[in-house]
Amino acid sequence: MQDRNKIIIIIIPIIGIKATGNPLAMQGKSTGLSSSDSVTAAAPSSTANLGPGFDVFGLAVDAFEDYVTIYRTSNKHLNNAKPLEDVVEDASGVSSVVHIEVTGEYCRSIPVETNKNSAGLAIQKILKDFDIKGSFSVIVKKNIPPGFGMGSSAASAAAAVVALDALLNLRISKPDL
Repeated sequence: MQDRNKIIIIIIPIIGIKATGNPLAMQGKSTGLSSSDSVTAAAPSSTANLGPGFDVFGLAVDAFEDYVTIYRTSNKHLNNAKPLEDVVEDASGVSSVVHIEVTGEYCRSIPVETNKNSAGLAIQKILKDFDIKGSFSVIVKKNIPPGFGMGSSAASAAAAVVALDALLNLRISKPDL
């Protein structure tokens, strides 16, 4: 008898990852960070309602992309984190601060609280699993319309974990991402 709990198929294609300059610096804002302090990843829209496969089979759709840029910020923000949801705690107390900003065409309905944002939740999981301490800013450029079955939340989460993995050089295997 086959154990169904061991069968997990997740298809979230990541179409690109690249190291970039700091997005705030590109907008003419001073951040004091070098370009090596940030990574941007892109993830496409997708559909998972393919005939009898329902939510098991997925397909990337070359229509929209979300971009997630993560950059390191000063650790001095650990003591001044606001709002409370930005603080990622472990058993010993505060370990990291994650600040999320959402931009793009479909940003209005996307929460910026780390514990309510799909990219934030994915980042929290990696920070806790790897016991990473620090302060990070995340910019989600939301180009996939939410609520239309196009994998909007999944794309943001997938791009976030790929970007964090590259930024911190964690070398997480693709299946584990």
